[in-house]
Amino acid sequence: MSFNQEVTEHPDILNLFRLASRKYGDGRSVSKMAQDMGLQNERSLNNKLNPNSDHAHLSLYDACNILQLSQDATPLRSMAYLIDYMVMPLPNCRASAQDVLSHFIDVFGACGDVGEAIKNATHDDSELGENLSRRERKEIIAHLDELIEAAVCLRQSVSE
Repeated sequence: MSFNQEVTEHPDILNLFRLASRKYGDGRSVSKMAQDMGLQNERSLNNKLNPNSDHAHLSLYDACNILQLSQDATPLRSMAYLIDYMVMPLPNCRASAQDVLSHFIDVFGACGDVGEAIKNATHDDSELGENLSRRERKEIIAHLDELIEAAVCLRQSVSE
């Protein structure tokens, strides 16, 4: 199946590309986006983003341009979700003489933080006892995000 067929079979994703293109520039039209993509006019881009258009389709190149120019990962996240994947930003990994060891220690430190947050949140004396409060969920998710970032940095330092 081609990219065009896949996107047109999921018009909600095509709509996400349309919304991302409107966030670029002045936020009211796609004319600046179309101009920066090298298209003749705003109508060309609008046609590519219209699931009912028979003569203009969004190409993979156009989709990548929209993602890059808008810096909106929402369409990409939705596409990844279709195949049970997720998209997340790359962390800013620090460089040091002992990258692998340093990042390995960061992963275990972050693991400890996650475990401690979960232990505290599910303790009888916590806000809701064994149930998690909104604040506790946010705190655990923040620690999980730190753990994921540390693991990604470790992976990058091992693969270099």
